[in-house]
Amino acid sequence: GVTVVAGAGLGKSRLLFEFSEWSDLRPERFWILRARGTPEMAQRPYALLRDLLSFRCEIHDNDRPAEVRAKLEQGIEGQIGRDDEMAHLIGHLAGYDLSDSPYVAGLLADAPQLARRARQLFVRWVSELCAVDPVVIELDDIHHADDASLDLLTALVSENEELPLLMICLARPSLFQRRPAWGSGQEVHTRLDLRPLDRRE
Repeated sequence: GVTVVAGAGLGKSRLLFEFSEWSDLRPERFWILRARGTPEMAQRPYALLRDLLSFRCEIHDNDRPAEVRAKLEQGIEGQIGRDDEMAHLIGHLAGYDLSDSPYVAGLLADAPQLARRARQLFVRWVSELCAVDPVVIELDDIHHADDASLDLLTALVSENEELPLLMICLARPSLFQRRPAWGSGQEVHTRLDLRPLDRRE
């Protein structure tokens, strides 16, 4: 993974845009998972995961619960094959209303077990995507992201270093005030600090 660190306006998003434009022209096939942190997300567990699912499964804010459920099911099925348990539990973890799902209802009385199972299924989802084609996860403004999502993504990368997975994170330095150990201890992690260009550059 790569974390690009810089203050506001120094070119993080432009660098990611140029990477995306370059990678679109590559002959290789790969999945893209994309999400962006916002100030409102910080206190909402798994809000960044929700944004990532919304992007990958084309879920909109005004979709009714039945539409969300169908999009999650169809999205997972189109990517790795039908797995309604995976779709429902990951969706529930991300905060969608899937309380009528038998997979969710059966675990509602044991919230820690439900969350643990949903996190396992998220990791399995990404792993199975990687078995089809490599995966690129693009995460913008993660200094705004909620800790639960960042913990989940850290576990995904640190426990599955063999996967063909590239995670690109953009952050302001304030991320390291909240999470000073972000990326440390991971042999597969690189921190790239952007500096202002001088007049010649």
